Amino acid sequence: MGNRDLNKRDPAHKLVTVLAACLWQPLSERLWQKGPLTLYVDEIGIFLYRHGARTHGLSHNRIRDLKRRMIRFRDGKTLDLETGEIA
Repeated sequence: MGNRDLNKRDPAHKLVTVLAACLWQPLSERLWQKGPLTLYVDEIGIFLYRHGARTHGLSHNRIRDLKRRMIRFRDGKTLDLETGEIA
C-alpha cells in the first residue's frame, strides 16, 4: 500500500508527520505536546488544549497551511507548529 492509500484512510497521517518534524512530543498515539499546548489528533480532526483546557478544534479538511507549518482556526487564531505559539 502506497502513501496515497494511507492518506486516504488516515487523514491525520500528514499532520502527525509534521508534528514530529516540528519536535512535538508524542504522549500517546493521539496526543502530542509542545510546552503548555497539547493536540489531540484523530481521524476526524484536532482539538487544541492549553493548560488542560480545550480552546480550539478543527476538522482535517480545514487544515491548509501544513507546508508553512501553520494551523489557522476558524476564529482567526493561528498556531505556529514550529514554535508552539498562538497568535
